[in-house]
Amino acid sequence: MPNRKKPSITVHGGKKEIGGNKILVEDGDTRIWLDFGMSYSLRGKFFEEFVQPRSANGLGDFLEMGLIPDLPGLYREDLLRHQGRKAEEPAFDAVLISHAHLDHCAYVSFLHEGIPIYMGETSKLILQAIKDANQKRNIETEILAFKERPITRGAEEIERDVKTFRTGDRLKIGDFNVWPVHVDHSVPGAYGFVLEGPNIRLAYTGDLRLHGRHSEMTQEFIEFAKEKEVDILLTEGTRVKEQESRQEEEVERDVLDWIINHNGLALVDFNFKDVDRLRTFLRVAEETDRTFVIPFKEAVLINYLSKDKKLNIPSLDNFVIFKPKRKTGTFDDKDYRKIEREYYNEYESWTYKDVKENANKTMMYLSYFAFPNLVDIKPENAIFVHSLSEPFNEEMEISYDRMMSWLDHFGIKYLHSHCSGHASAPELREVIKGINAKKIIPIHTEHPRILTRLAR
Repeated sequence: MPNRKKPSITVHGGKKEIGGNKILVEDGDTRIWLDFGMSYSLRGKFFEEFVQPRSANGLGDFLEMGLIPDLPGLYREDLLRHQGRKAEEPAFDAVLISHAHLDHCAYVSFLHEGIPIYMGETSKLILQAIKDANQKRNIETEILAFKERPITRGAEEIERDVKTFRTGDRLKIGDFNVWPVHVDHSVPGAYGFVLEGPNIRLAYTGDLRLHGRHSEMTQEFIEFAKEKEVDILLTEGTRVKEQESRQEEEVERDVLDWIINHNGLALVDFNFKDVDRLRTFLRVAEETDRTFVIPFKEAVLINYLSKDKKLNIPSLDNFVIFKPKRKTGTFDDKDYRKIEREYYNEYESWTYKDVKENANKTMMYLSYFAFPNLVDIKPENAIFVHSLSEPFNEEMEISYDRMMSWLDHFGIKYLHSHCSGHASAPELREVIKGINAKKIIPIHTEHPRILTRLAR
């Protein structure tokens, strides 16, 4: 590996966009990536539901459209051979994953199997749950393990070299000391990083907030980065134009007020990785004496997250698993995969008939992608609590309009309440001023100049 004495930071993804973080830090003889995620905005520029990157073309479509940087020693040997290129030795020392959102970790899928991946223990649990629950293999989400392409029948999975950490650990990676420090975000196990190389000291926020239920974690990151006297701060700025933030307690009050006196089915949608929001809805279900019905994939996630005792996640015994129609539409065991049958048999499960019969005492998690189940349930006097961010681009607006058409068709009342996982402008100013770095590098924002001005 060549000797790289002069330090450098290269933003290959996350510049003037929200998400898609791919940041290369080099100092001494060491090269470290901060996240390696999917750029939703750039991907959406070329691809959509019916125009997808071709798995059969391996890296080809992704490289051609600039979704990933074309750098030597970065990608899997099988994918390079598939492109008619020679396999290469890994030329990078590590990838540090801040959290388990796909815009920060999805494109680890393409990386050379010889590059170690570092992530928090909880992030690994989340990604393992997603892997086990998903029925189809997707070249864009082979994060923890992959099969060599072209895939042959009976091919064994190749497990990646994934190393886990928690706050308080110090990682020695080549010429760098790295300290992961937890931050509060809308997914558990989110981290910022402080890196110290021979000629550079920097902090990377990942995604964070100060208005969540665990703002003390973000404060600890600020204090640690300040103590280390970092020269450079790479900070997210998703909501740099927004001045206020709703809190999780407000969301809980809204949802409780809407459901406590409602006489009919209560449908809800939120990000299930957000355990604070999960607890909010579970508490409302308990206080309103409703059965909380969740899909199979979310049941798998709860099962994995409950293994992390620090998260204090309630067991699956507190939920009922929804069993949808598949294949024959008769709920025959053969219609479902082995892992699904295991869950349906071990835990209480309901079909649409049970939901319909118990509508007045049921809270059902129903994402937009599962709306066809409404055709079977045919709810009367139902409400739909949407606890996700509202649409902020054209594609999301199209999906939002479709969602509203479904709700209008069944006469379902729409209600919205949400608490963001990202810091507002005043919070970002507190982060920047608190760390007091000499230089700010804006990432994960469409308004970098506004973010930079907060440091003045």
